[in-house]
Amino acid sequence: MSTTAFILSYNHQEKLIECVESLLAQACVKEILILENFSTRPMEETYLTIQNLSPIIRIEYATTPHSYSEGQNWGLDQAKYPYVLLMNNDAIILQKEVLQTSVDFLEKNPRIGIVGHKIINLDGTLNHFGMYFRFHPFWAHHFGRNDSPKSYLYKRPMSCVAATGACMLVRKTAIRFDTNYWFEHEDVDFCLQYRQVRLGTLCNPYFEVLHDESSSRGEIQNVNIQWIGKQHLGTKYFFKKWSKRRLDICISSFKHLILTFQKERVIALQIADIPAGITALTILVYFKLFAPILIAILAYFYMRYLFIIIANTLLKIYIWIHSKI
Repeated sequence: MSTTAFILSYNHQEKLIECVESLLAQACVKEILILENFSTRPMEETYLTIQNLSPIIRIEYATTPHSYSEGQNWGLDQAKYPYVLLMNNDAIILQKEVLQTSVDFLEKNPRIGIVGHKIINLDGTLNHFGMYFRFHPFWAHHFGRNDSPKSYLYKRPMSCVAATGACMLVRKTAIRFDTNYWFEHEDVDFCLQYRQVRLGTLCNPYFEVLHDESSSRGEIQNVNIQWIGKQHLGTKYFFKKWSKRRLDICISSFKHLILTFQKERVIALQIADIPAGITALTILVYFKLFAPILIAILAYFYMRYLFIIIANTLLKIYIWIHSKI
């Protein structure tokens, strides 16, 4: 299946060229879109070099500075093909013809909407192989961070709650990135939106990407004093938007463990679509040996959630009584 690749470009001349060259090594990429997003370094020669690499490359210039979400939405809107590979400009695909494996996952599994990839740090350690949630603090954590990417844990496709936007293959739908974020949480939010319409996220162990994490972000943060404030606002917004589904999302993080393999096809159990009680029962059926541990964890989640509800109710009653005195 033909695929569009999109890059939101900000500085990193040499890395951008390497990124594009790694995309051109993927036969299923039939269109490469690059949106120049007000770089602070001269990029003209870089874009001229890139444009001469292939006629499938189209470079456009943003008329106003775009947030990450706004940039990705532009790419999704402009893409010609049903599958869109969203790439950071400092990410480099390490193998040739590997994108086809991610396309195959989407082709064979109509309930998969996003395919994440094995992200490698510059020092050779693992940066990301899917994301999971903790109940507190409530945000996404990288699975496998700083581990060896050659570990047996990362050799099979894995269902997960979310994947990083540094390199993700998306089944194009009407869903777009939430523009209330600036440069934080938007990729996780995007995956959770797909999850709400019963399209899961899968991580592909065969697709490795070298990524200098947050290098562009670091440059902007050094010159933009409002950056940290915008990040804090995004964090608060994320918590407000998804906190009511905190328990369900945390339990669904167990999807990392629940994958069945049937020949060469992957069947990802969409635990995200099952009520929390049935989810817990399903986990116990699949992992009888770990039942005591899982029961303790789930009991902790439920009791903590129940305690919060009771405490809030008692506080409201207390305030109401005092207002009548």
